[in-house]
This record gives sequence, C-alpha cells and structure tokens, in this order.
Amino acid sequence: MDPDDREFMRELLLRHEKATDAMIARLDRGTAEMVARTAAIRRQVRDESAAIGRQTDEGIREMREDHAAFIRRVDEGTREFVAEMRAQRQALFRVLDRLDGGASAGA
Repeated sequence: MDPDDREFMRELLLRHEKATDAMIARLDRGTAEMVARTAAIRRQVRDESAAIGRQTDEGIREMREDHAAFIRRVDEGTREFVAEMRAQRQALFRVLDRLDGGASAGA
C-alpha cells in the first residue's frame, strides 16, 4: 500500500474513532439525563400518588362522618315520629274511651 494511502486511511480511522467517541459521549450524557428525568418523574408520581391517597382517605373519612350524622338524624326523626304516633294513638284511645263511656278501657 502506498504510504500516502496508508496515511489517508490512518486519518480516516482517527476521524472515525473521534466521531465514535463523541457519539458515545453524547449517548452517555443522554442516558444520564434520561435516568435523572425518569427518577424525577418517579418521585413526582410517588408524591402525587401519596397526596391523592391522603385526599382520598380524608374524603372517605368525611363521607363516613356525614353518613353517620345522617343516620343519627334519621334515627332521631324516626324515634320522634314513633313517639308522636304513640302519643296520637293514646290520645285517640282516650277519646274513644270517653265516647264509649269508659267501656273499652280494659281492652
């Protein structure tokens, strides 16, 4: 091989080696950036998931409290209704007793 050709090939190989090294360095930097971005995204997802979990837990707690308060109100209303119906029934029986002249008092 001609010495000029040999020198030309050597220069081409050196250029190729430098270009390959530069490409590998860019890939390494890109990989490091992607690893850092991925880690940041994972942290953000973890933090947001935890926040959503806390909000969900708080919402469930509030719903349970609201439900318990509603049940108490319904229960109180039912008790009041039953007491009122009982009082009205007893008043009706007293009226009927007076109309019957006290005959149904034993019934």
